[in-house]
Amino acid sequence: PIPCVPWQSQTSGQYQRRVHGHSSWHAADVVGTMAYFLSQGWFKRSLSPVHQLLGLISAASHDVNHDSRTNQSHRLAKTPIGTSHVASNMEHYHINVSEKILSRPGCNWTTELEKWDQTWTPQAVWKLFSTLILRTDPELHDIHNENHLRP
Repeated sequence: PIPCVPWQSQTSGQYQRRVHGHSSWHAADVVGTMAYFLSQGWFKRSLSPVHQLLGLISAASHDVNHDSRTNQSHRLAKTPIGTSHVASNMEHYHINVSEKILSRPGCNWTTELEKWDQTWTPQAVWKLFSTLILRTDPELHDIHNENHLRP
């Protein structure tokens, strides 16, 4: 079995209750919405079980330990999060928090997927997981932002 339960328990515990809009309730809402779409039409027919699982796990992690500040706020204040990357600062931070959780005993779910399909190495799994979280950066979806099409 894939050790998603210990990992999810640890992830849920990292969401801050005091952060309005980015609590574990928000994560649960996003996971539920993702699960709905994954069970419908094109998504159901086109995505493999591994893609679907990674979509759900990424949804659960996409705002882990969010501090309610935006990327721009972190960059302007020159916080450690704001100076750690050129763009998608919070998204990189969520990936880093997720990686720390992954390293805890019983929480590394990435190694089990390779037993089902050898193409899904832990590195390939982590790359897709990270890409899905990076794509949640709101700045990438603002059509009025000159950088909205950057990879």
